[in-house]
Amino acid sequence: MKIKEMMEMIKLHHPHVRETEVKKLIKRASDQLCSETNMLEATFYQNTTAKTRYYPLDDDILEIKSVKVSGEEIPRMVGGLNLEDDDTTGGDVDGN
Repeated sequence: MKIKEMMEMIKLHHPHVRETEVKKLIKRASDQLCSETNMLEATFYQNTTAKTRYYPLDDDILEIKSVKVSGEEIPRMVGGLNLEDDDTTGGDVDGN
């Protein structure tokens, strides 16, 4: 079923709902279905900056399965974040 057909069906039963709201609800339902079934996978690229640890994520990202930097897979972090470790020591990669 195409989005236009879905919108027509919803408008038929709920004529008071605006088109933009219907589109948002269909997108939310689609995102939830994709998340629960893992039926959609995509690759996202993020430019990085030296000494920057945290980056905002695109709203389209539902789940992160792996992270690679320069072709090398980065292991998942185990445990919680150390909020005192703000990485502002100015040291090199080895901490010196």
